[in-house]
Amino acid sequence: MSQSQIIFGFHPIISQLRQSSRSIQEIYLDSDRNDPRAKEIIELAKENNIRILMVDRARLDGIASQSKHQGVVAKIIPLVIPYKTVEDILEGDLKEPAFFLILDGVEDPHNLGACLRVADGMGVHAVIAPKDRAVGLNATVRKVASGAAESVPFIVVTNYPFRISRENMCCVLMIRGSGSPLRLMVVIIGGLLLSNRHIASLADRLMM
Repeated sequence: MSQSQIIFGFHPIISQLRQSSRSIQEIYLDSDRNDPRAKEIIELAKENNIRILMVDRARLDGIASQSKHQGVVAKIIPLVIPYKTVEDILEGDLKEPAFFLILDGVEDPHNLGACLRVADGMGVHAVIAPKDRAVGLNATVRKVASGAAESVPFIVVTNYPFRISRENMCCVLMIRGSGSPLRLMVVIIGGLLLSNRHIASLADRLMM
């Protein structure tokens, strides 16, 4: 069974309630909050039969490990997304060309969360990231992703030489991190992806 995780902040939890309420175990809300956003969370929790606990700020600080929780914390069980490999996506029942977001060296959880959120909005079929030199799906990522971490398949690969069906032309976005400003490449490809440099060489356009 998946271990529970913590997310915090009004926007991420409201998004989670609307997009993936089944993943939420319970919500902890600052007992001093009586504003519209607090009331919205209470109403959404009741609609989805989710337990909500009114607690003091000290307890919220303890649950969220002193993070800037804004007075609300939720305990979730991440839902299992069925796709686990690139091949699973390509061999699935796609009715359109596969659309991937490939990450390279994105180690900041805020950047990964933003990438997932954008990927979700753009209809990306999966986000692909390397095993090394990359951040995983932690609480900060899920907070910034605002529910997208539960809806977009996140695939971790040991390296990038994976095969993409030549018949199934793919649109790939590649974001490169490593401490410098993120760079976005839009690549239309088919056949075999040989390496990161090979992906870059296939770019139609590079936006710095």
